[in-house]
Amino acid sequence: MKKFFWLGLSVFFVHGLVSKSFAQINIPPEKPKLIVQIVVSQMRYDYIQRYSHKFGTDGFMQLANQGAFCRNARYNYLLTQSLPGIATIATGTYPSVHGIVSNKWYSINNGGVVYALD
Repeated sequence: MKKFFWLGLSVFFVHGLVSKSFAQINIPPEKPKLIVQIVVSQMRYDYIQRYSHKFGTDGFMQLANQGAFCRNARYNYLLTQSLPGIATIATGTYPSVHGIVSNKWYSINNGGVVYALD
């Protein structure tokens, strides 16, 4: 009985060593150093393909071919302005979270209307 125990244990041990030695090492890809997000207001994704013959190969088409673009980007609220929409796309959160609720607002500190990009 001890003989079968040691035989089974040694087979189990050797199997573990062999399977580890043949296992593939998965090296995660390097994280990008810089991500550039370009948002063109009122430009649907299908315009890139529809008007691709008018784009040069060094500029916009290079971005489209080598980069990524969203075919169905949208946010789930109505009646937005440009800056809250861009902030929502960039952060993936709603205006109540990222804080850009309008293109401009009244500032108590300045005593007047402030544009979001100022």
